[in-house]
Amino acid sequence: MKCPCCGECNMDEGYMKELQDVRTKRSRICKSYLKKGVTSIESEVIADNTPNNRFRFLQAISKVEDDIVIYVVARFTLHRLQMQGYGYNYLRSMILKKGV
Repeated sequence: MKCPCCGECNMDEGYMKELQDVRTKRSRICKSYLKKGVTSIESEVIADNTPNNRFRFLQAISKVEDDIVIYVVARFTLHRLQMQGYGYNYLRSMILKKGV
């Protein structure tokens, strides 16, 4: 299987390890906010309920500071944007724009 980010590497065994590595680099508070955001998106936006989408989202925001991620995910869940159909792509673009 091809990597959703680069399209070149195989995702057989290293996929879960790399996903775990992306998660462990965050603070405990940031992990809890990300978990809340991910579960709310996956419960409401059926098209985003795949491990590939979750991995691409976490990989895209891996270089952004924890404070920015916490702030944007809190706003996203507070305004319940997942109920309006906004998913990983919208949340990712919010985080990346705020991080610039």
